[in-house]
Amino acid sequence: MPPLRAVIFDLWGTLITDTPELSREREEARLEGLARALAAAGLSCGPAEVERTYRQAAEESQRLQAQGRDLPSAERAALFLRQLDRELAARATPELLAALRSLGFSVP
Repeated sequence: MPPLRAVIFDLWGTLITDTPELSREREEARLEGLARALAAAGLSCGPAEVERTYRQAAEESQRLQAQGRDLPSAERAALFLRQLDRELAARATPELLAALRSLGFSVP
């Protein structure tokens, strides 16, 4: 048997979890950041629309994960943008992509 070369831990959500209060605070900060990033890109979206779109994208991501397809961060970001506007992912500005990166989405 070859020697052990690495050990991987599923850290977040497995070994470390947030309290429900902190989890909601993080989500609110992410939603506010998304709204600011979209507004800076010239897209006017109210808080309710951003939250609805965020939840739809999360549900779709979970559905795909249940089918054995785990989306990388870049695809989750694109899924959010497509849920908001079918063409937005294809025409997102570098500034919008940078803003998504700052919110924890990894985008190309």
